[in-house]
Amino acid sequence: MNQGASQEPVRTLKSWYFGLFMFAFYLFWGGYFTDLSVASQIVFNFAVFYPAGFLAGYFSKRSRLRDVFLSGFLFNSLTYGLAFAGGQTVKLGYVGVDFITMILWIYIGIFVGKRTAN
Repeated sequence: MNQGASQEPVRTLKSWYFGLFMFAFYLFWGGYFTDLSVASQIVFNFAVFYPAGFLAGYFSKRSRLRDVFLSGFLFNSLTYGLAFAGGQTVKLGYVGVDFITMILWIYIGIFVGKRTAN
């Protein structure tokens, strides 16, 4: 009798899942945050990165937490790379605020996700 076949497979959230979540939230919230202020950038980052951090924290036993940070850095880097390639002007201060708030929102999301899972 094969006991391994009756067990449910272990589900993992890989880094591309987090990138997919971020992209979906980016597409959903992108039309709402059209103001070019720093406050709008911070709130938009909350809408994109907090849910991914929450999911990473909630499923922390099944996923590696560094995957969500890797996805966030890749997502931000690609977004700014595409904006630069498209001829849009990018202020260096906004890039710094964007990466710092991305890290903060992901950390807060992980913390809340872990607390919710317990």
